[in-house]
This record gives sequence, structure tokens and C-alpha cells, in this order.
Amino acid sequence: DTPTDAPSEAQTDAPTEKNTEKKTEKSTANADTRPELSVLFIGNSYTYYNSLWTIFRGLASKAGYKVTVSSITSGGYTLEKFADPSDEHGKKVAEALDPKNAGKYDFVVLQEQSKRPALDGGRDRFYNATRELCEKIRAIGAEPILYSTWARKEGSEDLDAEGWSVEDMKWRLDAAYSAIGKELGVKVAHVGLAFDEVIASSPETELYDPDKTHPSAIGSYVAAATIIATMLELDPREIAYKVNVSDEVKTVLDTAAYNVTYNTPAIPEEYITQTNK
Repeated sequence: DTPTDAPSEAQTDAPTEKNTEKKTEKSTANADTRPELSVLFIGNSYTYYNSLWTIFRGLASKAGYKVTVSSITSGGYTLEKFADPSDEHGKKVAEALDPKNAGKYDFVVLQEQSKRPALDGGRDRFYNATRELCEKIRAIGAEPILYSTWARKEGSEDLDAEGWSVEDMKWRLDAAYSAIGKELGVKVAHVGLAFDEVIASSPETELYDPDKTHPSAIGSYVAAATIIATMLELDPREIAYKVNVSDEVKTVLDTAAYNVTYNTPAIPEEYITQTNK
């Protein structure tokens, strides 16, 4: 998750649309009655590539929400670092999740470093950091959402290095996210499974950056659609958000996000893991 130009950031991406015309009583009423939503994204390059949060905000806006989105991200970061107040970016997370911010966020999306949950030696550290962060998130009245990422693209050197197939990495990741999600009662956005479904249905649709790990713009859309379906229990097929693909491909993307949210594929028995809690 560490591209050579990886930025580190903590920012607020608030809605920018403003009606400069004189508002009528009706339009003001409509704006005022839209449900308000504040979401914080915590993650690394899988979150900041293509400004995932802005795609999410666009989807939420099209679904009728008035949205403020913030992000704390840094390339290659783990949730363990984000949970450490002595770390440069962990300090930013600690400030965001400080009790003084009770009620500031409705949801906080957590994205782990892309290999750690799949590694036998990294899984418990992922679990511990997730427990710690979710406790802080809930203490300020927000709901955590786990953003389960995808396997490397076929041909990636990382797969060879670990001795994994794409299938292995996909299920290792989803099994770990699902296990800690079950323990903590936290919703999991199964983005990696949505990637897999899109690839199976439309193999010519490119979800990956050329490095075979980071998301393309379309891949980031799939992630945002899956997250919003999970978070707000929406049907992405019913959100009129424009994506630079054909209508047929857009249907494939939205259907994948819908299916993994509402008809989540069962984890094969050999990959099921426990959190030991």
C-alpha cells in the first residue's frame, strides 16, 4: 500500500455545492430536511487512491444525504500505527476520537494494510488494533465500519512471494475481517469479494492500477458503492451516480456491491478463522 508518491494527510472534504441563487421557501425546506451524515475514513493508499471518500460522498449525496467526509490516511500504514497516539498519524486519530468529539461522526471506516489480515503473523495485531479503535469510535457515539480489501491481481509478485493464489489471498483477507467483525458486532464492507464478482462477470473491466495492487478509478467506485451499501443499507443499483463506464458495466459494478452486502458469499471452511475471544 505504499506508492512512491504516497501522500500523508488529514483533511476534511466537506460538501462544496452551494446554491448562489436566491433560495425559495421550498428549496430551503428540502435542503434542511436532508439527513445529515458525517463520516471519517482511516486508512492508507487503498483509501486515498482516487479520493475514495469523494466518490462515497457523491454516492451519499445522490442518495439524498447532506454529507461531510473527513480522512486520515498515510501510505502503507497499519491500524496498529493509527491506534498508537505516539505515532505521527496515530496522534491525529487519537485527536479525532477524543471524547471531546462525542457526536461529531456518525461512522468511522477502518482500512487495514492490505496484507496484514491475511498473514498468519499479522492477523492478531490486526485484531488487537481493530478492537482498540472500535472501542474509541463507539465511545464517541460513532459506528465503526470495516473496509475489507481485495487480493492482488493475478501475476502480482506479492502473491508469488507469499505462495498465495488470488483465491487464497481473497479468502484470507475476508475471513479475518469477518472474524473480528463478528466478535465486535461491526459491519464489514466486503469490497474484496465485490472485486472478485466484477472480475468474474466482466473480466475486461479493469479494477486495478497497473501496479496490480492499488485500485483504478473504477475499483475505487466499487469500494465506495460497497461501503455505502453496508453502512446505510442502501441498494447501489438505485443510486444515479455517474461512472465512466457503459450502462451495462455500471450494472455489473452495482450488482456486485449489492450482492456481497445482502447475499454475502460463504467463506470456504478451510479459510474460516477465529479471533480467540
